[in-house]
Amino acid sequence: MKNKILIILNGLLFLAFYFAYQKENQFAFILNLKYIIFMIICIYILVFYKVQKQKILIQIIYMLLAITFCVIPIIGLINFSNIQIFYNMALYFIYILYLYLMTCVVTQENLVSKLITLFFYITLIYLVYLIFSTQISLFNISDIKNAFNLDDRIRQDFGLKHANTAGLIGFVGILLCTYKMYFDNKKNFLVYLLGIVVPIIIILNSGSRTALTGVLIFWMVLIYKHYKKNLRTRFKNVYFILLWISLLFSIFTYLIYSNLNYSIILENSNRYYGWVNTFDYINQFNNIIVGTGFVNISYFYDNINTIIITDNWYIYTYMTLGLLGIIVMVILLISLFIYFIKDFRKNKDKNVIKMNIYVYSIFVSCMYYAIFEITLMVPSEIISLLLWLLIGFYIANSKKGIVS
Repeated sequence: MKNKILIILNGLLFLAFYFAYQKENQFAFILNLKYIIFMIICIYILVFYKVQKQKILIQIIYMLLAITFCVIPIIGLINFSNIQIFYNMALYFIYILYLYLMTCVVTQENLVSKLITLFFYITLIYLVYLIFSTQISLFNISDIKNAFNLDDRIRQDFGLKHANTAGLIGFVGILLCTYKMYFDNKKNFLVYLLGIVVPIIIILNSGSRTALTGVLIFWMVLIYKHYKKNLRTRFKNVYFILLWISLLFSIFTYLIYSNLNYSIILENSNRYYGWVNTFDYINQFNNIIVGTGFVNISYFYDNINTIIITDNWYIYTYMTLGLLGIIVMVILLISLFIYFIKDFRKNKDKNVIKMNIYVYSIFVSCMYYAIFEITLMVPSEIISLLLWLLIGFYIANSKKGIVS
């Protein structure tokens, strides 16, 4: 019973993320509901579960995350006396505690598959809702072309805060559906088809180039690693479906980018000039060691009269936490990258290898995604939640053969 309640609470957490993405939901309670649920889940786990000590690698990962986002910011808090830094530290502490406790309990109780399945159906239903709530033709090729047209770009936001948010949710939908296709022992072809087609419709109409190329990278890495290991599974047709969809994505992406002048892209992109302004802003502080203070991204948009840290998690981390913060995170990311590769080579258990391939593919695509969006380690982004939960689940169970 306690496991069912835990899964339900996490389902409500996913819904809270999606409600917070809605354009019309600007009430503080709705925007902060996910943080309240984070705390409820943490308390529930501490009360009803006996949290077992995890392997040393798990402890090191969460220790580094806590140092980066809860300890290093103290220096900025002392230097700048900005209460926003304290608030941001508190949110990250709750978030990291949630990730650690969930890693411990879900692996103890072997709930990974049930949890991911619930996330998949919630996301699919939400994406279908977004499509039916849109009063335009979603299959019009000219409209899709306009979504990627730099000169006169018209994008569909599906009632969310931004079109890129719709693209991000579509990206999450692809990741979750791929899990079902990769591990499910049932031939739910119609569910798989819906789970792939619906997110693709969302991504194409949102005009999110990051989501489009992120999906391409994810699928290509997964397919390459799978066939490199020469895994033999019953449902090979699933991979042919993925391969052909990836190929179509490749062709579509090529058609989008092949005839573009990249200097024009830079001129029309807020990101590039935002990055330039960000480094100029950092130089004004002459404090590259600890940064300008660990405040939420929205603080800069509301309080600084210039475009800075426009959609790049690495630059955001460098700006707010300085060289100390970004160096710790780069070391952690490189270490995880090496760990996945080594574990892939030496593991013999088929289920563990498949989970390695799946999580590694998400890890690579999310590192790419973070170049253009602030998503890699952020309490307010659902892709960050999914990524770090899966990393924790995999590492905690990689030696037990029960990762899926």
